[in-house]
Amino acid sequence: MHHLSELNAVFAGFSGVSRLGDKQHMQELLSSLVNYECDVYVDNDAVTALYSGTLGQPGIVQISGTGPITYGINQRGVHECVCG
Repeated sequence: MHHLSELNAVFAGFSGVSRLGDKQHMQELLSSLVNYECDVYVDNDAVTALYSGTLGQPGIVQISGTGPITYGINQRGVHECVCG
């Protein structure tokens, strides 16, 4: 666990954290596990799914799980999400 002190930033994508309160709760939980200087970012798992396929370039991802979600980023960096 001593390697956690070497982290500068953490980004975690979770399903079901679309609401601000849920994001904040998970961010606080993860922050408690790393050093105080580490920036912790939490967002929907669609963000990590899109990035894994596009490496930050514009694109669209659709996840059909318990609850479907479509998430995309265009060439201007505008993010859009449709759930349900």
